[in-house]
Amino acid sequence: GRMQDRIGLSADTPPPGGRSPSPDRAKGPASILDNFKPPSASTQPRMPPSVLKAIDKMSLAAKQKRINDAVNDHADALARSQTNIAKTASELENTEYRVSVLESKMVATQSDVNGLRQSLDL
Repeated sequence: GRMQDRIGLSADTPPPGGRSPSPDRAKGPASILDNFKPPSASTQPRMPPSVLKAIDKMSLAAKQKRINDAVNDHADALARSQTNIAKTASELENTEYRVSVLESKMVATQSDVNGLRQSLDL
């Protein structure tokens, strides 16, 4: 037993005369690179389908909520813009009236200036 332990043999190792391949080597990978292949999806721990479905529904609900919030934000922005446009239109009407009043007064002022020039020319 001690001699076998020193040279790396175990009690399960067949005697040297038999030379049959060990069961581990017969089942081993054909290439050393086979040991480094990435694990496939089937070897990773799998979640139950009900958990995957719940996660999918939660993510769908979250997406729908974000979309709904964005639509509501856009609706609020449009309402504010519409209010601002109405306010601007009202101010424009007021400005238009003030400009027309100033233009009519300018005509009167221009005629007064022309009258003064004529009096100075005399």
